[in-house]
Amino acid sequence: SLYGATVVVDAPKAGDAPIDAVAAYAAMVAFAEMNAMAPPPDSILNLFQPNSIESSLTDWDLAFLKSLYRMPLDRRSRIQRGHLVEALLDERLPNEKAIKKP
Repeated sequence: SLYGATVVVDAPKAGDAPIDAVAAYAAMVAFAEMNAMAPPPDSILNLFQPNSIESSLTDWDLAFLKSLYRMPLDRRSRIQRGHLVEALLDERLPNEKAIKKP
């Protein structure tokens, strides 16, 4: 369980990024414990990549966090990954195109 987090931001390295964008980036890194070195294409985690257009949490970020925090924690990690991908797809796809479960 995550009860709190402290994120330290190196302001000179953040450059001209708006403070709310840096806060969204820090929240995503803290709440999802993601590797920001290989960010998904449409994520706030691209904030410091060249030509990034993201300035707040994206639909992908929100869908990922919702899916991540809804998952039961009593599974092995390799099984969790599959369930997370499935939940993320279900969250992002419209209901009529949602993946049908057997």
